[in-house]
Amino acid sequence: MNITFRQLRVFTEVVRQGSVQRAAEALHLSAPAVSMQIREIESQVGLVLFDRPGRRRVLSTECEYFLVYSRRLQATLKEAEAFRYFLLRRARPISPECSGSRRQWPECADELAAPGQARPRHGKGANR
Repeated sequence: MNITFRQLRVFTEVVRQGSVQRAAEALHLSAPAVSMQIREIESQVGLVLFDRPGRRRVLSTECEYFLVYSRRLQATLKEAEAFRYFLLRRARPISPECSGSRRQWPECADELAAPGQARPRHGKGANR
């Protein structure tokens, strides 16, 4: 299963709004783009998430279960984003040799560790 957080947001918004058109407006997307995301999710999970009598979207039983997990995943992502923001706010400048996209962990660990926290040990003697 390969579902993106964007797809989960679209799915949750369709459930919240009760319609693809209103969800599309809230997300600033086109209705066909939202419908395509919903079809992709259904294809990925192998389930029909919405019963479609006429133009209405009615949650299937499977959809209600999937909604619980979708909201849980989104809440976890929101927590991770908040924690990242917290870390960025208290970050200190990093020396030039440690600022590249591929940081050398053992060499730069002292700079990347929280203030007053010893760097983790790696290699020989790590379990002492």
